[in-house]
Amino acid sequence: VGVTAYMSLSLLRRFPLLLHRRKEVVRGKSCRHISHRGGAYEQPENSVRAFSYALEKCKTNMLELDVWSTKDGQVVVSHDRFLPELSEAEGKYTGEKKDITQTPLQELPMIAGSDQLVPPVQYLEVDKTFTWPDDFPPCPMPLLKELFEKFLNVPMAIDIKQRGCEETVQRVLRMVDEYNRKPITILNSFHDENISLVLKHDKQALTGAAPREVLSVYLLYALGLLPLFPIRSSVLTIPHPSCSWAGHEAEKACVSVCKKFPSSLHPLVTGVVTSVVLWASRQLVNPGLFNHLKARGLLIFFWVCNTRASIEAAFRDGADGVMSDRPSLLREVLDDIEELGAVGGPKLERGEKRNEDCSGGVDKKADLTRQKEKGWGKGMHNSNIEPKRKKSN
Repeated sequence: VGVTAYMSLSLLRRFPLLLHRRKEVVRGKSCRHISHRGGAYEQPENSVRAFSYALEKCKTNMLELDVWSTKDGQVVVSHDRFLPELSEAEGKYTGEKKDITQTPLQELPMIAGSDQLVPPVQYLEVDKTFTWPDDFPPCPMPLLKELFEKFLNVPMAIDIKQRGCEETVQRVLRMVDEYNRKPITILNSFHDENISLVLKHDKQALTGAAPREVLSVYLLYALGLLPLFPIRSSVLTIPHPSCSWAGHEAEKACVSVCKKFPSSLHPLVTGVVTSVVLWASRQLVNPGLFNHLKARGLLIFFWVCNTRASIEAAFRDGADGVMSDRPSLLREVLDDIEELGAVGGPKLERGEKRNEDCSGGVDKKADLTRQKEKGWGKGMHNSNIEPKRKKSN
């Protein structure tokens, strides 16, 4: 009996469609290039300007954005619930903040201009020398329906931020149906109850796995039981261990845990907690699990990769899509992948030219041979060299 059960599980792990129906996610569309908040390090995040830039300049495949409901029931695009207020006369911060959920649409503050706005710091360090690539004035916060109207056939990953708000979930679902976007819209949330509400009202909606479901998927796979269980979501969206998320989470965990110990033990506790968090983040990359999920039709998205090294590592680790706050860099890496037929690759040395065939194009086979002779491919993901940001005049 034991041998039979083991062989059955092994068979289902390799051929899960014997038991489960294959998921169809964003059919006919590529999702490799995902602009996180439209590209929060290159344009004002979650703005029409950012989304247009990502599509027109960076040829993004998918827009990632966040939504809340205002007091008067309008679904607006914003990552933060509490927004800094700008003075109408000068466009400067007043020090006051407004809660989106308690503020009517007409009273929401504008998105600050380039002279005031600072990009988010969760996923890439921003120092005092940071400058935006272009100057831009304050701009209004967009409505979700405005984006649906402007970007009709563009795939979107929408993060519903408002925890447990059934009205917000229903409003989003109604708009997805109204604009016929169900096949190209993925609904995400860090709150498991939000995903449950989505599927309560629309069992066919495409959803990203919330943290509790992600944990259960990894646990069931570790126990060898995942082939027997259904997976409700269509996308596994997880942080890549090479991005700075793990470091930020380690810092937060250290602060929380250290409060429970005397100060004399804080260095020891900090070391232990940091090691555990970083170890756990590395376990997220599991080729066997990814192969099984892909066989069942799920997509693997990594967030938020903002360096060449982390983007290359994410694609090497099996990503179907990578979210980045730097869509121009992500496009550059993807173009290199497409050109070289592999993830990553060294930059040409000064004075060195690519091999060209008789038609004037790149001889990719000869180019790859040259790279292998130079030892490319070993330890590429450890490179931390960053391209310089273009400064505004």
